Amino acid sequence: AILRRMEDLVEKEDTITVRPNTITYNAVLNAWCKSGSPHATEKAEALLRHMEKQYQSGNEQVKPDLISFNTILHAYAKCSEPDAAQKAEMILITMEQHGRNGQKDWSPNLFSYNTVIDAWSKSSDPDAIVRVQSVLHRLIERHREVGDISPDTFSYNCVIFALSRSGLPDAGYRAEELLKHMEDAHLSGNSMVR
Repeated sequence: AILRRMEDLVEKEDTITVRPNTITYNAVLNAWCKSGSPHATEKAEALLRHMEKQYQSGNEQVKPDLISFNTILHAYAKCSEPDAAQKAEMILITMEQHGRNGQKDWSPNLFSYNTVIDAWSKSSDPDAIVRVQSVLHRLIERHREVGDISPDTFSYNCVIFALSRSGLPDAGYRAEELLKHMEDAHLSGNSMVR
């Protein structure tokens, strides 16, 4: 309500000096995501889309940032909706596309990837094991290609946890393979994997 009131005042009287900015919107996103109210995550995502539209219309003060996107990702990771992990991954894909298109401040960081990996690792979706491994693979590929971020112990542990829940006949082999990959990464100098 306060955010809408601020927007209305700015539209009516352009001389208003108190304008909502990215920090204001991020605070509202955070409030929605922590509210526990039904459909709060969808409302927060709609607000993020509103920020994007405002920014694309020329309002530089409300440009979404990494905090904006990660707030929504975190909310979906903690959400019990059946399609929450899928929605989180769609946002991650959008962030990856922005990063590839030169908008580095919208490019996902390790928290972004780990949040989506965590969401998939806890999902009951039949494709969850495929999805969680896919996100980890994209993170590994990004490390190989760009070198700016790399998987950490949490990344691998979530995938191993998902494998342990999967009931797949080869889950033990796959988990052990990931463990070996972790050990190799650590021996190669990745201090994020212990």
